[in-house]
This record gives sequence, structure tokens and C-alpha cells, in this order.
Amino acid sequence: STSAPLSREVCQFSRAAFSCVFIECYGQTECIMGCAQSINDIEPGATGTPTPLNYLKLVDVPEKSYYAKDGIGEICVKSPAVFKGYLKDEAKTREAIDEQGWLHTGDIGRWTPHKTMQIVDRKKNMYKVESSLQVL
Repeated sequence: STSAPLSREVCQFSRAAFSCVFIECYGQTECIMGCAQSINDIEPGATGTPTPLNYLKLVDVPEKSYYAKDGIGEICVKSPAVFKGYLKDEAKTREAIDEQGWLHTGDIGRWTPHKTMQIVDRKKNMYKVESSLQVL
């Protein structure tokens, strides 16, 4: 799926209908490549472990009561593959990439017992209702 986690129901139906394993992964356009993927964890919702050259960490999102110490928070990515910034938009770049070079994705994730990442929420939800109109 894109822009949202694949639901457990859709994943299970697709596996049964096509008689194959669907492998979920995680990434963003700003990361150029997938950030987490695993062929060993086929639990629906698990997006895998960090791929080579990618580091993932969770940071607190107190406004939603998510805390990294509890294994849940905003996913941040650090990698040579992360983009350098938004063209001619320094303010948006500073909002996305912190001083240490971590990209704040806006996605909320949690570490599973198998040490894989699972996407569970968004820091802020946005819906595109027309080609130029976005609702927060």
C-alpha cells in the first residue's frame, strides 16, 4: 500500500486470493529507497528491519501520548539516501530534517516483539480531496 499501512484484512485476503506471500516494507519519497523490509517476518503490519545504510529511531510525540521509551513514536530515518531538503524551501526542510540529520517522517511506528517496525498512526492526518486541496 502507499501512504498508509496495509490492513490486516486486505493482506490476508490478498495472500489467499493470489496464493503468495505479500512482503510489506516501509519508505518515503524523501528516502529515495525502502527504509525497512523483511522477508522473514510475514506478520501483517510488520514492515521489517532497517535496510542497509538506513538507521531508524523513534522520538516522542507527546501531543498523541506516544513515547519512544515505550517502543512507540514518530519514525525518524538517517541515511545517505535521505534527501538533502526541499527546493527553495528552507523552512520546510528545517521542519523535516533536524540538526543531527534525522528525517522526521510524520509516521508513528512501534517496534514489534520480533524487532521489526510496524506503522500504527500518523503524527497528523492529511487527506487530499482535490488535486490542489489538502485537509488536515
